[in-house]
Amino acid sequence: MKKNIIILIVSSLAGIFWAIYLLYNQRGGNLAVNDWMALCITCVFVVCLGYYFINKWKKKG
Repeated sequence: MKKNIIILIVSSLAGIFWAIYLLYNQRGGNLAVNDWMALCITCVFVVCLGYYFINKWKKKG
């Protein structure tokens, strides 16, 4: 279970940083307010998804 949690955290952080990198390069170094809001919504989604899977794995294991 601990291995699954580490994989989930690392992949989530990699995805968020990759999204920031792509947006930053696409916008030429300037991120608009709607870009930041989309990133915040994505972060909240990732946290909720992580919470769901961690609880699911704890019940299973």
